[in-house]
Amino acid sequence: MNITKLFRVLVATAPLSSLVAPIGAQTVWHVAPGVPGSGNGTPGAPFASIQDAIDAAAPSGDEVRIAPGTYLEHIDLLGKGLLVQAAAGPGTVGLQGDGVQSVVTLVNGEGPATVLRGLAINAGVGSPGPGGVRQGGGARLVGASARFEECEFGGNTADLGGSVYVLGGAPTFERCSISASSAQQGGGAYVEGAAARFIDCRVAGNLTGYSVPAGLNRGAGLCIVSALPGSEIVGSTVHGNRAALAPYPSGVGLYVSGTLDLRSTTVSANEAGTGGVGAGESGGEGMGLYAAGTVLVEDCVFEDNRRGFEGGAIRGDVVARRTVFRGNAAGFGGAVSGGTYEDCRFEANEAGFDGVFQAQGGAAFSASLLRCHIEGNRCVGQIQGGAGAFNCTLVDCLVLYNDANGGDGGGLRNCTATRCELVGNSASSGGGTYGGTLTDCRLIANEASVVGGAAAFLANLTRCELTLNRAPNGAAVHLSSLQFCTVSLNESAPGNSVLSGPGGSVRNSIVHGNTPAALGAAAGAYFFGYSLLESSVPGVGNVVADPLFLGPKSGDLRLSAGSPAIDAGDPLAAADPDGSRADMGAFPFDPFAVFSYGAYCAAKANGLGCLPVLAATGEPALGGPDDFAFVATELTGASFALATVGTLATAAPLAGGLVCVGSIQARLPVTPTGGAAGTCQGQAQFAVSHTLLAQLGVGTLGYAQVFFRDAQHPDGTGLAMTQGLEFRVRN
Repeated sequence: MNITKLFRVLVATAPLSSLVAPIGAQTVWHVAPGVPGSGNGTPGAPFASIQDAIDAAAPSGDEVRIAPGTYLEHIDLLGKGLLVQAAAGPGTVGLQGDGVQSVVTLVNGEGPATVLRGLAINAGVGSPGPGGVRQGGGARLVGASARFEECEFGGNTADLGGSVYVLGGAPTFERCSISASSAQQGGGAYVEGAAARFIDCRVAGNLTGYSVPAGLNRGAGLCIVSALPGSEIVGSTVHGNRAALAPYPSGVGLYVSGTLDLRSTTVSANEAGTGGVGAGESGGEGMGLYAAGTVLVEDCVFEDNRRGFEGGAIRGDVVARRTVFRGNAAGFGGAVSGGTYEDCRFEANEAGFDGVFQAQGGAAFSASLLRCHIEGNRCVGQIQGGAGAFNCTLVDCLVLYNDANGGDGGGLRNCTATRCELVGNSASSGGGTYGGTLTDCRLIANEASVVGGAAAFLANLTRCELTLNRAPNGAAVHLSSLQFCTVSLNESAPGNSVLSGPGGSVRNSIVHGNTPAALGAAAGAYFFGYSLLESSVPGVGNVVADPLFLGPKSGDLRLSAGSPAIDAGDPLAAADPDGSRADMGAFPFDPFAVFSYGAYCAAKANGLGCLPVLAATGEPALGGPDDFAFVATELTGASFALATVGTLATAAPLAGGLVCVGSIQARLPVTPTGGAAGTCQGQAQFAVSHTLLAQLGVGTLGYAQVFFRDAQHPDGTGLAMTQGLEFRVRN
């Protein structure tokens, strides 16, 4: 038989697999603990050592499959592209350190094809690096880009990187936990000059700073130095890491220099000075995160990071977006110090934690804030103030109900703010702001216990509205300057004024409808020019008149047609948007502005403690549908109510409440409240016909209030009432 025929016979009779090598051939090497003999890595004769399996594996493509158990050894991946995994899943295989070196070593250029999955890596002490510094108790990576998936690092120690040390490369840690480890830097992990990624990881309960050389107490959770582009922490938790106070710690949860993205991560309960050296003291910067470089923070939560000197949550020049800061504390910047924050929320943070340091910036210190919500922050201890923000720049922010707790500047201190709302803040001086420059802002219902309900001490306000602020003296401002502002419905103590302190100024502004109405000592202590007031004062261009606000009692302080403030500002000032001479006050006249109704005065709660509310539906207009109606809710159930309508706003005491309407024009029919007895389910609706509106007259301000029977009221009056409702009749 010739050679050709022989080949054809062989091809026809031999299995194809015996002639062609399998594509992507892979060998699975098996490992099991306590196996007698050396084994050969097969299922029937597994290796007893993980390292033996790695040694036997091909340079790439093989798998080392490890049976459940604890393995007392350290392993070196030798640059091979292997999958090393727990056969029964995470938590079933433990690699226990030998007390001499790192448990896992990757120093031969391992790439993404090297994957360690489901291993528990414990009790390592780190391999010595330059100068004898021990690196990476659990894993030591130099120039490696391997992947760790579902691994658990715990109880490891080293000088750098208690559990993990990374130098160079681009490794990935996904769904891993790094806990209960300690180091001089990077209690959980130390990363330098790399593009490391931590995805869906938990970094918790790690320590730094115990017997550490001065200046190196960084990153009890993760210490990431000179991070390269591509570095990121995503979907992770960094919780309960601790740093000793000696030396001064930086970034207890996270220390980052270089370029890194932090996204969808919770950073919580990281602290300095608890346990070990410096126990019980406060100090350090950035208990949650210390950032130096280009660090982007998005969609994260920083909560209860405390005991810092500066920046309870963050210290550094980050850019943070859509992130929540809650319950953090530090001496300066309870939540943050430095950086730029967009669309973030700050709530219940504290400056001056534990009474240590001068409290400055309950939420923020020396930061830029854009479209942020800043609420319920406070100062404690040796207080300076700025419970919302201190020395910050704010644009389009809400600053609500912050408390300087005896300090100055309940909302802001020494800040620059544009188009912000400061509401319900409190302080000794400057309930809304202490100092600073505010433009196009609203300062509403702020309170000072001494002076300056809205603003105090060299605050400069332009195009601002100041309403419903309170202080014994200077309910609006103390020793401050107003330019194109509207000041109304503020309240100082009898005999004082809503403006206080010598040397302030009021230009192109409206100061009207405050209590007391008289300017008192401010008439001679302030400079007034081209302003509308309630009494005569020295100065040029001032007017004593009713400004004809659209809703003067309910706080709509825009000008109605015919207001004497229109075209009455300084003729040398910039023209209004319509090109006409400047109007006085914060709001240039808008002929298309519409006021329908708004609340004023105060309601009396019923016997069940519910506060009744009066609102309206439809429009108080003679043209169009005849659908205007008052609607009262939160009334006592199974009772009766009636409404009064008048043309005068009052606040006369009656039956433990206030009568908010005078000059009565109509009493609307008694109406059953419905709802069950003994509840607050009652409500009543009262139609206001075109006939009644015409009787009041177009342009007239009307006032309404609802009274209802409350037989079980504990004060024995049997009566409760809603607040008042102001409305303006239109064509």
